[in-house]
Amino acid sequence: PFIILMFAAISMNAYKVVGTYFAAIGKMKIPVIAGLIGLSINIISNLITIPILGARGAALSSVLSYFSCGVYCIVSYRFAVNTSLKSLLIPQMAEITALTDGINNHMQKRKMRK
Repeated sequence: PFIILMFAAISMNAYKVVGTYFAAIGKMKIPVIAGLIGLSINIISNLITIPILGARGAALSSVLSYFSCGVYCIVSYRFAVNTSLKSLLIPQMAEITALTDGINNHMQKRKMRK
């Protein structure tokens, strides 16, 4: 079950980050709807999968639930900021460079402290 649940982490993070964005700008409706969608999918899929697969079924239901929340939030964010899904999901070279520069700066500071 743990390996199955690892796949939920990506979708869960999308839901948490984008949901927090909408909460911060006062649009609580979107994360609430996402949560309700996830809850509904989780309950229905648990009723179907647990009798057949046991704990693995519960884990699979959680993955489906978080995935649906993540997809709903990402699509909602895409329309809210008027951008493409590609630009949201595929990092641009400038973003990769900024990330690697930040990591390198952090590592240099850690070396200087030792």
